Amino acid sequence: MPLVKNIAGRLARTNFAAAAIADGADLSVLKARPPGRVWLGIALVVAGNLVGAPGIALCAFLAYYWDTPRIIVVGGPVLLVVAHLLFLSGIYIAGGRYVKVVFRWLTRVVLEKLA
Repeated sequence: MPLVKNIAGRLARTNFAAAAIADGADLSVLKARPPGRVWLGIALVVAGNLVGAPGIALCAFLAYYWDTPRIIVVGGPVLLVVAHLLFLSGIYIAGGRYVKVVFRWLTRVVLEKLA
């Protein structure tokens, strides 16, 4: 455990961690009603998940049913790219503000438990 405490002590001296501990970072920002931009981002994340695995499964089924493997060979990668673009754009739109809040809170909680 001395190694873990040593690493935690070094991390606690960084600007980000020191500010998180000094400010008493909490999750109170998440209690407020999210703006429309966040809802749009969440919708894009959900759309990305709906396009991903079910779309690949549908392509695989159609390729097997019609005996044309080109459907999965071409459609699979295209659907994966589209699903990832939807997911990542949704995270970018919805999460920028909240990710920092959660990381500050998590940093404070972890370093306080380890110190």
